[in-house]
Amino acid sequence: MKYAFFPGCVLESAATEITLATNARNIALAEEKGLNLLTVCNTCTLMLREAKNELDNNEKEKEEVNKKLAQIGKQYRGTTDITHFLWVLIRDYGLDKLKEKVVKPLTGLRVAEYYGCHILRPQTEMGFEDYQMPTSLADLISAIGATPIDFSRKLDCCGFHAVYPAHDSVMQMTGSINKDAATEGADCVVTPCPLCQMQL
Repeated sequence: MKYAFFPGCVLESAATEITLATNARNIALAEEKGLNLLTVCNTCTLMLREAKNELDNNEKEKEEVNKKLAQIGKQYRGTTDITHFLWVLIRDYGLDKLKEKVVKPLTGLRVAEYYGCHILRPQTEMGFEDYQMPTSLADLISAIGATPIDFSRKLDCCGFHAVYPAHDSVMQMTGSINKDAATEGADCVVTPCPLCQMQL
């Protein structure tokens, strides 16, 4: 399996807001290599998929963006799919293959699955699984030998995007998510999103 890897803005540091043209440029780079674009960040996945959807369904917008991209010798064509590492592990690599790679199963570890907002919603943009009853994280946790906790707050927002304007409220919300995971018997919380991980 080959993918063009898009690390996003928070694997190393926070960055400024991403524009449609910037997303189109990043997708165009993957298109030049004939690869689908993989990211590990829920928000990056959502923003890239939203940009792709807008460009693929709005010819005028696509023309405007391509005028900007032409200045740096790039063109958005719409030939690349946007995917998330969690989806690749499950759909493309496969849980059975993953299970075969496990040398030391995490037997006895109770893990709260925490999806965060953007990997599930909006359903029209993401569409990998049922946004109200997702199972991908539980399936992945089970595949490595741990026990998934059907965490009651697994679909809640971590508050990352509101932490600066509403710091105290967000920190209370985030703290209660962590507290509830412990109360519900989890040894740890697992999330597919570095923004959620950083906030939690």
